[in-house]
Amino acid sequence: MIKTGCRPLRTLLLGVGISLMGLGVSAQDDCRSIVDNMLDKYPKSTMHDIYKSFFQDRFGPGHLVNDTTMARKYLHEELESMGETSLPYYEPVGKGENYYRVSLAVIRDGIITEDSFFDAFIESAGKVKFPAISEWKEEWTGILKVIPTDIDNYSADKAMIDSVLNAGKYVIHHSRRFETAYHPYYRLIDKGVFERRMLPEISAFLESGRDTKARAALLERIEKNRK
Repeated sequence: MIKTGCRPLRTLLLGVGISLMGLGVSAQDDCRSIVDNMLDKYPKSTMHDIYKSFFQDRFGPGHLVNDTTMARKYLHEELESMGETSLPYYEPVGKGENYYRVSLAVIRDGIITEDSFFDAFIESAGKVKFPAISEWKEEWTGILKVIPTDIDNYSADKAMIDSVLNAGKYVIHHSRRFETAYHPYYRLIDKGVFERRMLPEISAFLESGRDTKARAALLERIEKNRK
């Protein structure tokens, strides 16, 4: 089941849900913490990138897989052209309830095979259940309330996202700033699929110490991009 709203477990147990006008107070507090963490980890982010993260946790990768043959071709081509990336091997998106971003570096570094990675991606795409645009617009309205208004390009980005949603669409790309700073190469993987099919292999790799050099280089790039 796809989860919604930036609600911590304590909120769910108390029966406090989403308000009719967007996110409730507790949910807003939780979303604010999530947004603050995003901006701390990726300070070059714009509203595009914040929107994309929350959107990805609700919609997953389903909109990317209309043709599995082409999806496999794109994955292989991206691997072939892949450069350095500042993203970790994996990280939750948005509220962290439904999907992970999994870096293609797990294939490059020999942790997960290309075949296994693609199979997990396709299985994840098959689990997607798109919410209604009206439902997503209401959720985004609540998230928008906790995004700092002094973030770069706030007004223009808000207007662009509003125009996309008002046209009955929802997909946007990472900002050029984000792509230039962090070089994201990843696919979205369903949380359950990731934890069952990928996490054990990644954990074993990390525990083996074979990642020490790769991790040091990653941390150096992340710290450099914070400045």
